[in-house]
Amino acid sequence: MKRTLVAVLASAATFASAIGLVATGGWLISEAALRPPLLTLQVAIVSVRAFGIARGSFRWIERVASHDVALRQTVERRAQLWLALAKAGPRGAWGLRRGDAITRVMQDAEVLQDRVTRVLVPAVAAVITALGAAAVQWHLAPAAGASFLAALVVAGGLVPLATHRIERGAAARALRERATLNAGLAEFVAHRDELRALGIVDESLAGIAEADGRRLTIELRAAALSGATQLLALLASGLAVVAGLLVGVPAVLDGTLQGPHLAVVALLPWAASEVITALALAATALVRVRSAEARLDAVEAIGPVIPPLGDVDQGLRLDGVTVRWTDTDVVRDITCTVLPGQRVAIVGPSGAGKSSIVSAILGLVEYRGTIAAGGSGERARRITAVPQTPHVFHTTMRENLRMAAGAVDDPRLLEALERVGLGSIPLDRDLGAAPLSGGEALRLGLARALLVAAPVVVLDEPAEHLDDETATRIMATIRDAFADRAVVVTTHRLTDLGDFDRVHVLEDGTIMCAGTYEQCRENSGWFRASVEWRLDKAQVD
Repeated sequence: MKRTLVAVLASAATFASAIGLVATGGWLISEAALRPPLLTLQVAIVSVRAFGIARGSFRWIERVASHDVALRQTVERRAQLWLALAKAGPRGAWGLRRGDAITRVMQDAEVLQDRVTRVLVPAVAAVITALGAAAVQWHLAPAAGASFLAALVVAGGLVPLATHRIERGAAARALRERATLNAGLAEFVAHRDELRALGIVDESLAGIAEADGRRLTIELRAAALSGATQLLALLASGLAVVAGLLVGVPAVLDGTLQGPHLAVVALLPWAASEVITALALAATALVRVRSAEARLDAVEAIGPVIPPLGDVDQGLRLDGVTVRWTDTDVVRDITCTVLPGQRVAIVGPSGAGKSSIVSAILGLVEYRGTIAAGGSGERARRITAVPQTPHVFHTTMRENLRMAAGAVDDPRLLEALERVGLGSIPLDRDLGAAPLSGGEALRLGLARALLVAAPVVVLDEPAEHLDDETATRIMATIRDAFADRAVVVTTHRLTDLGDFDRVHVLEDGTIMCAGTYEQCRENSGWFRASVEWRLDKAQVD
């Protein structure tokens, strides 16, 4: 609040200095033409210099103070948005396309800076300065003061109000079109290879260009309206100057107004044109701010849609978990328990629902039933996951590990790398310039999971697309590195499950068999056939 007050006062002092510079300069020139004693002009001469210096000085103070407030508010609002998205989870944010979400969190939040820098501070300062200038004009020539006040009301009040009403819908459409454009660009960049393979690159680019054209048309219309508003503000100032002359010249002739004061009466409305224009620009900026605010409020209103994680003494428990996509239950009534130190595999044919169970455990999709985990705190502190292809950031190995673990010292990072077989890679290696192989990237994911120290670890196809030797090493790493945690693994490599504590065979969204590896070979036809096929394939290879 104090910084905002400083910014307003500094902005008002800037406007006042600009008006004082022009008005005092006009009086000085007019008075000097009468050739008075030089001493009578000294105060005005010093005042002109002071106003010139003060204008730049107060402008600097206003910019520093207002931008400090605006940037602080933007950081706080972005933090609120990230928190809202985190609480909503991916399922809750599915209504936002990828580019649209980025647009709201980054660009729309940045528009909110205008609320302080282009709306609140200049508008309040302009009103204060305008009323002061009108009071001076009224004191010198009441009729000129009345005309100047009328110009302020029309150009600084009524015109901006009309502009606000006209542009309100256009600003919202412009933000939506910009979000559509960014979403299209994000999808094009992410899937350009597939689009090229399908031969529809030109169609995709045409759609992006069309969205950009709509955005540009709306923004050009808004710019034209803003320009018209500023033109009306300048015309009102010009009319106020003419009115000042029409009132002031007769007043000088009949002796009720001193000659040098005529320059003040005539020039003061022109000097105040910056104040009137500031009010017009504030009205235009307010439209953009309110539109951005509405889009950000919609993000924060999403709310969490994922059931909260239940509590158990230790390990992981699923009780009657059902996952629905559109209007179909893809996973039904899943119940199982994984204790610390146990490894449980969830297997089944493609489309059986393995990924849906993993997504439910991680809180990525809505589900019915209960999922409970040991430990304390939020879901991410109790359950960690290693995806098939962990994301590798284009930075050092050290920072890639700290993405998951925070500010961890180097000895712990090196220990984690050693345990997953990456001890030979230095922490300072730039993984953008020297990327990891597929197996190394998977081990990086395992190292991150080690550092998080969550009591439950979920691994989705950890050995998929790897050669047999590498896959065997990865499964051995999982066994040794997470020996004291509850581990859930989905995999197609059924021959690696001989030493797992339990295997759950999933078919058509339901657990058809649960038991040891040998029990599932005996009781599940699909499991037995899949294992025999893989064993036969290994012999042929």
